[in-house]
Amino acid sequence: MIDPADVDDRFGRLAAEYGLRRTAAHGTVVRRECYEDDAFDLRPLHYERNLSRPGRRLAERPDLARDHVRLGFTADDRLVVKLEYSGFLGATTPTTG
Repeated sequence: MIDPADVDDRFGRLAAEYGLRRTAAHGTVVRRECYEDDAFDLRPLHYERNLSRPGRRLAERPDLARDHVRLGFTADDRLVVKLEYSGFLGATTPTTG
Protein backbone atom coordinates (compact mmCIF):
# COMPACT_ATOMS: atom_id res chain seq x y z
CA MET A 1 0.00 0.00 0.00
CA ILE A 2 1.26 3.47 -0.84
CA ASP A 3 1.60 5.88 2.04
CA PRO A 4 -0.04 9.25 1.12
CA ALA A 5 2.71 11.14 2.93
CA ASP A 6 5.26 9.38 0.72
CA VAL A 7 3.38 10.44 -2.41
CA ASP A 8 3.49 14.10 -1.37
CA ASP A 9 7.21 13.83 -0.72
CA ARG A 10 7.83 12.19 -4.09
CA PHE A 11 5.84 14.84 -5.95
CA GLY A 12 7.79 17.53 -4.11
CA ARG A 13 11.07 16.01 -5.25
CA LEU A 14 9.78 15.66 -8.80
CA ALA A 15 8.96 19.37 -8.96
CA ALA A 16 12.47 20.18 -7.75
CA GLU A 17 13.95 17.95 -10.50
CA TYR A 18 11.92 19.48 -13.34
CA GLY A 19 14.66 21.81 -14.58
CA LEU A 20 17.23 19.03 -14.73
CA ARG A 21 14.84 16.65 -16.49
CA ARG A 22 13.82 19.34 -18.99
CA THR A 23 17.44 20.17 -19.81
CA ALA A 24 18.27 16.47 -20.22
CA ALA A 25 15.31 15.94 -22.56
CA HIS A 26 16.25 18.94 -24.72
CA GLY A 27 19.82 17.64 -24.88
CA THR A 28 18.69 14.37 -26.51
CA VAL A 29 16.78 16.07 -29.35
CA VAL A 30 18.32 15.50 -32.79
CA ARG A 31 15.32 16.48 -34.95
CA ARG A 32 12.61 19.12 -34.56
CA GLU A 33 9.37 19.28 -36.51
CA CYS A 34 6.56 21.83 -36.52
CA TYR A 35 2.87 20.98 -36.76
CA GLU A 36 -0.18 23.20 -37.14
CA ASP A 37 -1.77 21.55 -34.11
CA ASP A 38 -1.16 18.70 -31.69
CA ALA A 39 0.00 15.74 -33.77
CA PHE A 40 0.67 12.93 -31.31
CA ASP A 41 -1.34 11.65 -28.37
CA LEU A 42 -0.55 8.67 -26.17
CA ARG A 43 -4.20 7.94 -25.49
CA PRO A 44 -5.49 5.16 -27.75
CA LEU A 45 -7.91 6.38 -30.43
CA HIS A 46 -7.79 9.92 -28.99
CA TYR A 47 -8.45 11.68 -32.29
CA GLU A 48 -11.11 9.22 -33.40
CA ARG A 49 -13.04 9.51 -30.12
CA ASN A 50 -12.97 13.29 -30.24
CA LEU A 51 -13.87 13.41 -33.95
CA SER A 52 -10.69 15.34 -34.67
CA ARG A 53 -7.51 14.85 -36.65
CA PRO A 54 -3.85 15.18 -35.73
CA GLY A 55 -2.19 18.37 -36.87
CA ARG A 56 -0.46 18.49 -40.24
CA ARG A 57 3.30 18.75 -40.42
CA LEU A 58 4.56 22.14 -41.58
CA ALA A 59 7.39 22.40 -44.12
CA GLU A 60 9.11 25.13 -42.11
CA ARG A 61 8.80 26.76 -38.72
CA PRO A 62 6.15 29.50 -38.78
CA ASP A 63 6.62 32.85 -37.10
CA LEU A 64 5.72 33.15 -33.44
CA ALA A 65 2.51 35.06 -34.22
CA ARG A 66 0.92 31.83 -35.49
CA ASP A 67 -0.36 28.95 -33.36
CA HIS A 68 1.76 25.84 -33.82
CA VAL A 69 3.36 22.92 -32.01
CA ARG A 70 7.09 22.19 -32.20
CA LEU A 71 8.15 18.62 -31.40
CA GLY A 72 11.62 17.32 -30.61
CA PHE A 73 12.62 13.72 -31.37
CA THR A 74 15.60 11.61 -30.29
CA ALA A 75 17.84 9.64 -32.67
CA ASP A 76 15.51 6.63 -32.31
CA ASP A 77 12.43 8.76 -33.21
CA ARG A 78 11.12 9.01 -29.67
CA LEU A 79 9.11 12.17 -28.92
CA VAL A 80 10.70 13.86 -25.89
CA VAL A 81 9.95 17.59 -26.19
CA LYS A 82 6.75 19.39 -27.04
CA LEU A 83 6.52 23.18 -27.28
CA GLU A 84 3.14 24.79 -27.93
CA TYR A 85 3.19 28.32 -29.33
CA SER A 86 -0.02 30.25 -28.82
CA GLY A 87 0.46 32.99 -31.37
CA PHE A 88 -0.87 35.46 -28.80
CA LEU A 89 2.05 37.84 -28.31
CA GLY A 90 4.42 35.02 -29.22
CA ALA A 91 3.82 33.19 -25.93
CA THR A 92 5.00 29.60 -25.56
CA THR A 93 3.83 26.80 -23.33
CA PRO A 94 6.71 24.34 -22.94
CA THR A 95 5.75 20.75 -22.30
CA THR A 96 8.42 18.15 -21.89
CA GLY A 97 7.28 14.59 -21.90
